[in-house]
Amino acid sequence: MSPEKGSAAGNDLPEWSTAITAARQQQYGDASGADSGLFGGAANPTILCTDCLLTLRKARIRLDQTIQVSQRLAQHRPVAIDEPLLVRGQGRTEASPKGADRTTAAFQFLDRDGEIVVKAETVTLAANPDALRTRELAASDPSGLRLRSRKLLTPTHVQSYSAETATRIHFDPAYAVRYGLRAPVAPGLFAVAWSMDMLPEIEAVESFSLLANFGAPLFWDDGVDILGGDAADGRMDLRFVSSAGAVVATVALSRGV
Repeated sequence: MSPEKGSAAGNDLPEWSTAITAARQQQYGDASGADSGLFGGAANPTILCTDCLLTLRKARIRLDQTIQVSQRLAQHRPVAIDEPLLVRGQGRTEASPKGADRTTAAFQFLDRDGEIVVKAETVTLAANPDALRTRELAASDPSGLRLRSRKLLTPTHVQSYSAETATRIHFDPAYAVRYGLRAPVAPGLFAVAWSMDMLPEIEAVESFSLLANFGAPLFWDDGVDILGGDAADGRMDLRFVSSAGAVVATVALSRGV
């Protein structure tokens, strides 16, 4: 099958060029605890999820007045370290009678030949951080799930991971308390990064897709249990549970795009 070509139709978000440099890979890897050898010298594509948020900021969307509720990511082929990629995005906003407008932004990351390397979709709600207090995800059926990994966040990890977006809710304790939260909140994208540890089990390091949904807040000093079943037909479902017992994220991981 020939590589898929990108399309400029309907583009309404700023286009710009990005790359996952060795320095970026190191920064995000150290912050999330990602396995540096997982991609065999290629780039960790989950870093491009931050570039989705940076595109929204370039479109004058204030990230400190939004809450991310989901993230899709589909890698068509491995991304090389330092490979230049054109970021092309299209967004639409749906008004809500409750005031929390929902923005869905779809992205293509194109190589020099105009071929799609990675696709992504970021969904956010227009809301102040206090809305995180009522965010919930329906707990999936725990049968068949077991503890796959355990993570422990620190303020330093969270500050480093969110340095590029510079959203105050991730690093400013006084700002978090102002909105009724006990501490700064970690980006939901930590769950996306941690999901990569499971790629070898679904035999999908080169080509994969995922859907992450974000629920209760994950604080910058929380512990996280990662629960999952066995891989089946190139698919695995994961659930991320904070030390308070709240489901902070679910991720559906699949082989192929």
